Amino acid sequence: MTGLTEAGQKVFDARYALKDEHGKIIETFEEAVYRLARATAGAERENQKQWEEKFANMMGDLLFVPSTPIWANMGKPDRPWQPSACFVLSVEDSLHSMYETLMSTAMIFKSGGGVGYNFSTIRPRGSLVRSTKGKASGVVELIKLYNASSDMVMQGGVRRGASMGILNIDHPEILDFINSKLNGGLTNFNLSVGVTNAFIEALEQGADWPLQFSGEVHEVLPTAALWEQIVKAAHACGDPGIIFLDTIQAYNPIPGKQLNCTNPCVTGETWVLTDEGPHMVKELLDRQFTTIINGKHYKTGLNGFFKTATKPVVALNTLEGHCLRLTSDHKVLRVMNRTRYILKYEWTPVSDLAPGDKIVLHNHRSLGKWPGALTEGEGYLLGLLVGDGTLKRDSAVLSVWQRETAVNDTGVNGSFSMMKTALDFAMELPHRRDFTGWSLIKDRNEYRLKLGYLKDLAQRMGLSPGNKRITPEIEKASSDGYAGFLRGFFDADGTVTGDQKKGVSIRLSQSNLEILHAVQRMLLRFGINSTVYKNRRQAGVKFMPDGKGSLKEYNIKTQHELVISNDNILVFAECVNFEDCEKNQKLQRLIKGYRRKVNRERFLATVTSVTEAGIEDVYDVQVPGANAFDANGIFAHNCGEQPLLPGESCLLGSINLARMVADNGLLNRDLLNDTVYHAVRFLDNQIDIAEYPLPMIAEATRATRKIGLGFTGLADALIKAGMPYDSAEGRKYAGEITALIQETASAASRELGEQRGCFPDWENSKFYPLEKRRNAACITIAPTGSVTTMAGCEGYGIEPIFAVAYKKSTNVAGDFEVFSPLFLKACREHGVSQAVLEEVARRGTCQDVVGLPEHIARVFKGAQDIAPKDHILMQAEVQKYVDNAVSKTINLPGSATADDIGQCYLTAFKLGLKGITVFRDGCKEGTVTIGKQDAAPGKKVLQRGDILPRPRSAHGMTHRLDTGCGKLYLTVNYQPDSGEILETFITTGSDGGCLVYTEATSRLISLAIRGGISIDEVAEQLQGTHSCPSYMLARGKGKNLSPGRSCASAIANKIAEIKAELDQQFHENNGQDQKVIDENLLCECGQVLERAEGCLICRSCGFSKC
Repeated sequence: MTGLTEAGQKVFDARYALKDEHGKIIETFEEAVYRLARATAGAERENQKQWEEKFANMMGDLLFVPSTPIWANMGKPDRPWQPSACFVLSVEDSLHSMYETLMSTAMIFKSGGGVGYNFSTIRPRGSLVRSTKGKASGVVELIKLYNASSDMVMQGGVRRGASMGILNIDHPEILDFINSKLNGGLTNFNLSVGVTNAFIEALEQGADWPLQFSGEVHEVLPTAALWEQIVKAAHACGDPGIIFLDTIQAYNPIPGKQLNCTNPCVTGETWVLTDEGPHMVKELLDRQFTTIINGKHYKTGLNGFFKTATKPVVALNTLEGHCLRLTSDHKVLRVMNRTRYILKYEWTPVSDLAPGDKIVLHNHRSLGKWPGALTEGEGYLLGLLVGDGTLKRDSAVLSVWQRETAVNDTGVNGSFSMMKTALDFAMELPHRRDFTGWSLIKDRNEYRLKLGYLKDLAQRMGLSPGNKRITPEIEKASSDGYAGFLRGFFDADGTVTGDQKKGVSIRLSQSNLEILHAVQRMLLRFGINSTVYKNRRQAGVKFMPDGKGSLKEYNIKTQHELVISNDNILVFAECVNFEDCEKNQKLQRLIKGYRRKVNRERFLATVTSVTEAGIEDVYDVQVPGANAFDANGIFAHNCGEQPLLPGESCLLGSINLARMVADNGLLNRDLLNDTVYHAVRFLDNQIDIAEYPLPMIAEATRATRKIGLGFTGLADALIKAGMPYDSAEGRKYAGEITALIQETASAASRELGEQRGCFPDWENSKFYPLEKRRNAACITIAPTGSVTTMAGCEGYGIEPIFAVAYKKSTNVAGDFEVFSPLFLKACREHGVSQAVLEEVARRGTCQDVVGLPEHIARVFKGAQDIAPKDHILMQAEVQKYVDNAVSKTINLPGSATADDIGQCYLTAFKLGLKGITVFRDGCKEGTVTIGKQDAAPGKKVLQRGDILPRPRSAHGMTHRLDTGCGKLYLTVNYQPDSGEILETFITTGSDGGCLVYTEATSRLISLAIRGGISIDEVAEQLQGTHSCPSYMLARGKGKNLSPGRSCASAIANKIAEIKAELDQQFHENNGQDQKVIDENLLCECGQVLERAEGCLICRSCGFSKC
């Protein structure tokens, strides 16, 4: 078993070792290794002792290092066996959900985990709360509440709870979210903006970006201005980072599980309008497409529609005939308030709709043409066929009836104009040489056109003898095909009726109600809304023309009617119209007769009922930037907004790459494969023995059985192999190692799937049915802070070494230089002189140092020596072989601009990264200038209203003051490294004095100092007070009092005296800016935390905070 380094032992003792009730360590590292191995082998059905030894050898030799919760919890008798490091919780837009999630968060923190949330479901600040008629506090205030609660609960009793907060780029509160950390605060949260492909496209095109919630656009901003806010905030304070939502979803192994098991969904027969034409949902599965929303184009997520479950569905019916089948929790856009000019909407679950509610339909009038089957001519002939034609086995026959001459006949014959158009279109189609066109049927006022090719076309479009209807193939036709078909159908069966007084309308009667519903959907795609009236004429017997000049009794089926009115008739005349010149002329005459504007269409429908409609497979889709889609013409919400699975947790462990590469630079592939194989089994076993803090977390984690096997010490491996971190060969080497880990881990998961069974959600995953897997995901490059120190590596996770040399400050030993052990070893082997080492220490880098061999300088580059683009390229190379994500910080020099950060973000997007964190050197130093000294260039000075936090620790001295009222005790605390006074405490003695007055004075002095007011100014104000009668009386009686004429002036004199003493003691620092380090950037051991792996880490004790 390998021994730990001094730093590794410190980490183990402080964080992982078993302790008795008094906090005394009662466990060695070897005993802890067997504790974990024994507990993990308990999940094995046989050979438990053998597996215990294999697991123990792997961990004892530091080949594989589990994550902190596994070390801290598993196998301990006094702790729950909770092995997961991070969790995802959903938070919904209700007070109950917000506080329920907060309670769940506290339980997770208690067990040692961190939590991530997407707050995009929370209504923005100032929105109406319907239950109380008050206004919502919004996203940022909720994050502040969660942040404050994090201070109350230590993660696993070790550190404050850490959280990740995401807000999608289209949320109305996104600007407040972006800027929420500029003035400090939210110290327990890392923030990231959820960016979509649609936003990046809008940015590239210079377009505007709507901020919206529940279908209501709150504000429209230039995309460039919003982007500028993001990069400026990241430049100033390191937050927010960026996550790319569509990229994350593209790699989701279970595409349908963006949300929890109550995902709202629609059925597979639902019609959706796309830029490829109308399609049913079941035809849009597992592929990205562009959907049409109110005539505008929006790209979906990369997976398009995905199956979510088999669930009960309901039928949403409207007075106008629009209908949709979907789950009861699916949201549609409901009208909240309606005036003549304004409509206000909100997303409402279908189950909450009531008869009479108005819901919103899509208005596609601005949409141009779309592709698909059928030319205009083919569509027209099919429309006549479905309307008044006959489809036989060998041919299709069109019929046109010659109308009787009426009194005052104008001589215009609509039948002939239809026949001419039909013949012209027929001649464009393949036909026999003996084709003669229309023929008159003897003794009947009927003309017929018989065409063989039309029969073939009808069959291709799904029609068959005795089954004339609007088939799915016809409904998927091109916009030209639509126009032709509808014109032919209305020529055959449509009418134009009414006048200005009663209103003009275009009507279509049919006995087949489904045909009218299909026509209604087709018209709506042109922006023509219509109403379907059921049972307009009841079934019965009616005398009708027999085509021979006489009347005959006919059995009439129940007739239904579609009616087009309002300004829809204008759009019909433009997009469809009639070839029947009689109907055409009548429509044009009635339109021209309007003396005022035709009533405007509002594109609304009135709910009549929501009824149960059985159980079916249901589906949903992501539409970034819109979060909606056209479902049978109805405005339907999409639920695919949250990129992570609520309730899931991540089980982490790291392969120690430093031990996989020999000193000669060769990778030990056999050792790596063997370690990965056993590590996968180790982590999978954790899921079975785990005790999770909440039942829903246990259920979600076991449903997918995701594990996160990663690595640490990549930099060590590259250095041993002699490859620079920022070189093409170094990236290739890192990619090959990661690919090998992924390949072996996948093979191990497949073997476990065969042995133990696949994860429960396997049938809904991308692996089904070809690849059995035990785990939905295997590879994650996670933060490794403490475990890297345990493993004895220099490079944290995927990061390069921090620096070749850096200064370490302690209160006991003072400042001293720390060198990279690998660097020192290389220098000693090549005889590098002490003078050269001193120069390296002075610079903090070995680049361009005279006397240092070039091959050493080439390999040994710290994070600041590496260009940002090379950091990103390394992350992109490794990401190719990672199932989940890569935790990495892109380090930038202090001189980097906001534009540099923006370029990093865009480069990350183009390279397909799932997210990115940048950190500009100095943006979180927390330094301030105290007193009147001028701030050095680039140093932050306190702004008006800024107050420094109280220091975590300080040196102090107490002095007794004799006053007219009795004794005072003045304590002055100061910075031990600079002598700057930070605060005062004043108490009274037992012989009297005003305790309240002295306490108030002390508090105000401290507040003034921490607010940036100099000690000299404070003393001057105190000395300017009037003389105290008690002070003068006591002095008159001969009492020996402290210099001054009042308690206030005595305090001032003593503070000035103490300041002079401290200035003399720390004279070397006089005139220099004094740094006060933000306590949130201090480790518990007193060292300043540094940024790596997207986290803050301490290189002294191994502490990490993500």
